[in-house]
Amino acid sequence: MARIKSVGVLSLANLHAIVMAVWGLAHGILTALIGPRFLFWGMGHWLAFGLASVIVTPIVFAVCGWVAGAVIAVVVNFGLGIIKGLEVDIQQT
Repeated sequence: MARIKSVGVLSLANLHAIVMAVWGLAHGILTALIGPRFLFWGMGHWLAFGLASVIVTPIVFAVCGWVAGAVIAVVVNFGLGIIKGLEVDIQQT
């Protein structure tokens, strides 16, 4: 059995930012497709709303995800310090 003593704060933050950016892109696409149907603006506003949803949402999700990932890594490291690490079974092939 191997034991995980800590996780890299920046590594986990970067991974979480990537995952959240992909999630934000999916959210932005759905918002761009569905959201304008509930707006009573002209067609130009629909296009701007759709582009903003697809571009801005993944960026916001990635930034928030990076911050959340860093906080999660600090909390995980604190918990791993208390319980003296996490046992994992790693099989080499």
